[in-house]
Amino acid sequence: MVFDPLEALSVASVLDTRRTAGTTAATRDDPHWVALVIEGGGARGAYSGGMVAALEELGFSSSFDAVFGTSAGALNAAWFLTGRASEAMWTWWDPRVVKRVVDPSRLLTRGRAFDTAHLVDTVYRSIAPMDFHAIMHNPTSFHPIATALADGRAADLNALLTGPEQIRSALRASCALPLVGGPPVVVGNREFFDGGLAEPVPVASARHWGATHVLVLRTRSAAHAVVRGSRFSQAVEHLVVTGYLAARSPESIESWRGRKLRAIELERHMSCGSPAAVQVRPPEGAPLVSTVERRESVLRRSVEMGREAVRNYFARESVAL
Repeated sequence: MVFDPLEALSVASVLDTRRTAGTTAATRDDPHWVALVIEGGGARGAYSGGMVAALEELGFSSSFDAVFGTSAGALNAAWFLTGRASEAMWTWWDPRVVKRVVDPSRLLTRGRAFDTAHLVDTVYRSIAPMDFHAIMHNPTSFHPIATALADGRAADLNALLTGPEQIRSALRASCALPLVGGPPVVVGNREFFDGGLAEPVPVASARHWGATHVLVLRTRSAAHAVVRGSRFSQAVEHLVVTGYLAARSPESIESWRGRKLRAIELERHMSCGSPAAVQVRPPEGAPLVSTVERRESVLRRSVEMGREAVRNYFARESVAL
């Protein structure tokens, strides 16, 4: 996963050159393989939602060769590949969507805290239509990351995306948090659940694909990069690990329990100083948004903070806005 600290060209430089030339993944011939990598995090996806909207608004929609996303990051990756990320960002804060999709109180009646099926199959088809055909035909490849039920490892579902229905299934799978988000989702005759258990920030998957450069969109500020979860997430961890995973996927327990060590390792690799591997985070002082946050004001502000973070990154790199 290590990127060359002596790489001469920064991510911003490569993206800017591609934007200026107007090339796509199908037409360019430069030697670089640039991946956009988007972290998961439930409602914290509002941050990365604003980030992908900014990338689109700045004209970088065709500048990446691949887009990787885990859980909420996969949702934003999909919107980015439709070319309509900016106009769809209201779905991150609108109470008509949020309060139907996220409701921890449903756990009291054995329901789902996260109803991603409603989001993908109803909201993304009828209320805020997502152009799944545009994703299929985009020369920039889509790589939703899930956790395989069989072995607990991160799985890149790209090869299974044979049509719109498979894309919807992959989105549900990447977000299917065990127990509180519903059962595993079948994609290509295999069962998967939330990618955040195995790889919440899919840099390793992007590197395995062949990325020479990565722009990583984070949903945690630097101060919150490696922190103990909220009371809700700690309760979910206890329920999931001691109950569901022990019965359905014992192999996944190691992935779940190793998340903190992997997060520390990721921070170490991403701080190596290589201009080829850059993270954009919520700014210092940004709140650690709960995975089950539902307040419109908080989510709307998170989208705007994410948008501003990307614009500030390119401004610091002296890229014309």
